[in-house]
Amino acid sequence: MKRFSIRIVVAILTFIIGVGLVSIWLINRRSDSESQTVAVQTPEINLSETEKPLEFRALLYADLTDGVSHLYESSDGVKISFTSKIFRSVTRARRELENKIRGAEIIERTPKIIKEQRVGERVVVILAADSSGQRRACIFWTYNDALIWIESTSLDHLLAFERRKKG
Repeated sequence: MKRFSIRIVVAILTFIIGVGLVSIWLINRRSDSESQTVAVQTPEINLSETEKPLEFRALLYADLTDGVSHLYESSDGVKISFTSKIFRSVTRARRELENKIRGAEIIERTPKIIKEQRVGERVVVILAADSSGQRRACIFWTYNDALIWIESTSLDHLLAFERRKKG
């Protein structure tokens, strides 16, 4: 029953985020037809705050057997992937988190506490360079038996996306 409740919470959160982002996309789509924006890829991970508020639009949605995956694009062309997976236990979710951050540079690691109970954690990392030499930033959250993460070439964009999601 507890796992079912968590799945419902994750599904509702995903729905709310999706509706909000589609609304933003529809608003931006009107302004995009009036003016053309040049997309700029961030060549390296920048740890400073972005200068102007970023907007995010949904590009792709995939329903996985054990979760969901979304692809977003910021107003300046940087792509962000959002993935949420449900595991069979809290232990498996934690183990998957540890596997994903193995070898990464950990920027921040904090517990997630709700009503004075630890229900998970938040981890911000810079992943090791891939075969093309590109480094990617990730923010992971565990929430009971769920593992949620966002990934991009820009940590600034991830932090802005996270703030928008919470706000």
